[in-house]
Amino acid sequence: MLDPQCPPQGPLPVPTRSPEPFPGIRRYHHEEFPVQALCSAKQGRRISVCIPARNEGETIGSVLAPIVRLLTEEGGGVGLVDEVLVVDDGSTDGTVAVARQWGARVMSPPSPSGASPVTLARAPVAAGAGRARPAGRARIVGGEPTGGEPTGGEPTGGGRIDEHPGREARPSPGVAGRAGPGAACRGGAGFGGKGQAMRAALGEATGDLLVFVDADVANFSAHFVTGLLGPLLSETPTSLVKGFYERPLHGAPGGGGRVTELMARPVLDVLFPALADVAQPLAGETAAPRSVLEGCAFADGYAVEMALLLDVAARFGTSTIAQVDLGVRVHRNRSLEELRPQATAILRAALDRSHYVIDR
Repeated sequence: MLDPQCPPQGPLPVPTRSPEPFPGIRRYHHEEFPVQALCSAKQGRRISVCIPARNEGETIGSVLAPIVRLLTEEGGGVGLVDEVLVVDDGSTDGTVAVARQWGARVMSPPSPSGASPVTLARAPVAAGAGRARPAGRARIVGGEPTGGEPTGGEPTGGGRIDEHPGREARPSPGVAGRAGPGAACRGGAGFGGKGQAMRAALGEATGDLLVFVDADVANFSAHFVTGLLGPLLSETPTSLVKGFYERPLHGAPGGGGRVTELMARPVLDVLFPALADVAQPLAGETAAPRSVLEGCAFADGYAVEMALLLDVAARFGTSTIAQVDLGVRVHRNRSLEELRPQATAILRAALDRSHYVIDR
């Protein structure tokens, strides 16, 4: 197994396919990771929470509030999170103002003249953003991680690039890949899409471990962050953590995640069955060591989540991937017209990597 802390820079290992059925991806529940245990397991590592955002002024405050209040020392919390970075992708509403009010560091896109991105100084923590009342705390109980550093060994699986006559060259892990429909920023200046914003966050954040969360979640809680950090701070070598959850559709239970169920998971079933057990391959709630992200890069636009999952699985093996049940996630539901470009980009990312051989 390759060590997630030390990504290889050479050719990918050539695995031997196993005739046995694929075991499922490791699953946890967020309640297994109590916040105090995570603080003990942190052992000097720096943790950054990164939030790509574009015109999310209505919800970004409810995302930042529990992170700042409960998980940062500045906000009166436990000090698990060292940095909160909002990557503003050209917002024209109050997103930046709200983020600064909550004490987040805000990274703005390059100017039209081509100047470097600007990082706005963090404002003082908003009034009322001190320690939350006990009733407002996330309920986080369960076993205690030991906090050991992930260790590596000989790879038992991974990926390879198969070259076939007549097949066009494909990007390998570590190559961002081409932008698909929907990658370009809509109106106003921005980084150009979610993948580009995440890439900018990686370059700006100071953490050894990076947690990405979406800015449009209406019911965000601190356990979204602690749940994602749990597997990274445990003894088991972990290269990538994906959140999964129930997703209501227009207020009704279930029915959400239409692109996930109609495109992303069927693609995994057919092309990458070792990953078929990943419940939410497109989840914006994801976490990884910096070294893993630097070794795999980020695809452009909507393709970023699928591409990252496949690149990590090919390079480190699926046994280093974990997923955590975060409960219920409520966010803005998009129209089918808006979802088609996203589905196209995801399909393209998978097809561009269809030559990967991914085993455990």
